[in-house]
Amino acid sequence: IDYLAGTVAKKVLDNAKYILDKNVNQVKKWQKIFKQSDIDGIEYIDTNANFILLRSLNYEFHKNLLLSNKFLIKYDFKQDCLKNCIRFSIVDDINMEKILNLLQKGDN
Repeated sequence: IDYLAGTVAKKVLDNAKYILDKNVNQVKKWQKIFKQSDIDGIEYIDTNANFILLRSLNYEFHKNLLLSNKFLIKYDFKQDCLKNCIRFSIVDDINMEKILNLLQKGDN
């Protein structure tokens, strides 16, 4: 490992608890926000993961809305239990707010 990679790795390892806590808090925060949000045609599905899982009553519209706004989502799941579901990773606040606002305004 070169010097720079070793320095970065040491910094990450020295701050692992802080980084983990920060990421866990971000996930919990946005799960709570989406769970409490009232978005027409969207059902929030609880997970124990670092993503948001939504079931849409207007699936093609919501899928295309997010894709056309250049958000990377997982969709068209093959499993029956995930039919009409959209999944996206929890990221920084700026992008999470954009996704939430887009979905809230998208039905109007």
